[in-house]
Amino acid sequence: MRTLLALVALSLVAVVARGEEKVNVDKAVELAKAMEKAVLAGEHAKVAELTHPKVVEAMGGKEKMIAAIDQIMTTMKAQGISIKSHTIGKPEEPVVDGKNAYIVLPTKLEMTAPQARVVTESYLLGFSSDNGKSWVFVDGSGLKNGPAKDLILPLLPKSLKLPEPKQPMVIKD
Repeated sequence: MRTLLALVALSLVAVVARGEEKVNVDKAVELAKAMEKAVLAGEHAKVAELTHPKVVEAMGGKEKMIAAIDQIMTTMKAQGISIKSHTIGKPEEPVVDGKNAYIVLPTKLEMTAPQARVVTESYLLGFSSDNGKSWVFVDGSGLKNGPAKDLILPLLPKSLKLPEPKQPMVIKD
């Protein structure tokens, strides 16, 4: 009987110890800020590297994704639109579903255009399958429409609450 009680106690300790392993939120913030820096620096290969692989695949692979981002940025520049700032806010608590962790990181993007500024508040949705040691992201605005919606949304746990989309603010100069 004593042996049985000892085995049960050890099993409970092992289950509790595994359950308390904390998701590395700091790593999510670090990598989200690396993505932010890559966007501002025009390092589109780094942006692709930190994007959820299913989104990269839906865009035709890494090289095609980079080319698409390059084209968008070239078009914006030709129209007199530039990114003034892109900031990552304080993350929400991660949601763990099995071996996957999800985190919402608020973002704020400010762009300048001829005779106006545009401010967009959205979020990055982070995914980790290794308890937060590595993360990949999807832009929350891409979850409303676009290739990420059908690829990513079915994977999300019901307990993960995504922020409601906000309309961009256009400030006339």
